[in-house]
Amino acid sequence: MSVNGLVHLLRRKNVTYELTYAPLGALVGSCPPRIFNDDKELETFLAGALRIEPREIATALSALARNGSYSVYEVRLSEAQIQEHGLGTAWSLSCSRAAVVGAF
Repeated sequence: MSVNGLVHLLRRKNVTYELTYAPLGALVGSCPPRIFNDDKELETFLAGALRIEPREIATALSALARNGSYSVYEVRLSEAQIQEHGLGTAWSLSCSRAAVVGAF
């Protein structure tokens, strides 16, 4: 099963980058960040592992240089991919806040 979420990117003071994948409904702070040493490493990960389009990557890198942050919406990953890429532990839709809220 594929989980829809967003990728939040931050440029840190030491010019490293932080990437967090947050499935929709995940609690704030519950998703571990992944650190990249430079923009090339980040670009390679976005294009390869996350299959983000080149135009979106260029926009993200430009925004990171300008503003220090950027978010990519509608990123779908399986629970296996989330674990494989170091973006969190196994996560289930049944555990999401949105699933719990929707149940009432």
